[in-house]
Amino acid sequence: QESTNVFFSLYAQRNTPIADLIFSKCYSEFFPQEKLEALYSKVVAIFAGDPSAKDADYLADELQVRALLVTPHDGLWEAPGKIGSRFPMKEETADFRVYWREK
Repeated sequence: QESTNVFFSLYAQRNTPIADLIFSKCYSEFFPQEKLEALYSKVVAIFAGDPSAKDADYLADELQVRALLVTPHDGLWEAPGKIGSRFPMKEETADFRVYWREK
């Protein structure tokens, strides 16, 4: 619903480095569109809330995510599901939660 630009991650209501599918494509020019859309959809579903331990494993092992920044705009805020199985929460304020994995 908001236009994509380089500064989206700094000034949007949602502080993410890859904020939407179009922005993702800009940094994944040679990645097949079908795979990019599947990857994007899976990450969106995880941030929608109530992820399984398998979803946490996917982030940690497949995508090699080291940290997650969650805001009240994310479903993950109210329904963290099993994200803590790989990303124990380390810091929390009224505006954000940071989860990161040990290794």
